[in-house]
Amino acid sequence: MREFPGVPHRLELIRTWKNVEFINDSKATNYDAAEVGLSSMLGGTVLIAGGDPKEGNDEAWMAAIKAKAVKVLLIGDASEQFAKRLAEVGYDDYEEVGTMAAAVPRAAAVALEKGAKHVLLSPACASFDQYNSFEHRGDDFRQICLEALG
Repeated sequence: MREFPGVPHRLELIRTWKNVEFINDSKATNYDAAEVGLSSMLGGTVLIAGGDPKEGNDEAWMAAIKAKAVKVLLIGDASEQFAKRLAEVGYDDYEEVGTMAAAVPRAAAVALEKGAKHVLLSPACASFDQYNSFEHRGDDFRQICLEALG
């Protein structure tokens, strides 16, 4: 177990930058998987969520966001729907940023501002609004994390 490197796109540590871990959980394509990913974070987390929305019960995910996320950055077609839902549950520290290219540098800045330990891509959505697959989305996250943060 100690030497198991993990599975790509499922709580995959991409890099540590200025003591902030950037974690790829692109495989979390529904509320339950995203809730598990976020709940596993130890310490404050900037969450990147959104994409092509799915139906389902988001209550446990919303509870995890309220407990763990210092800010939620919303991408893709689900942005407006998720913003409305977050407001409904009394969570107001979110921002609609649109794309992964915008989300990663904004997440880095927010993490430093708020002292967050993690930036977590755990979208709770399919990827088909902007990507060919969850792997494509996760690979884009990885590339931006490695290139845009110096």
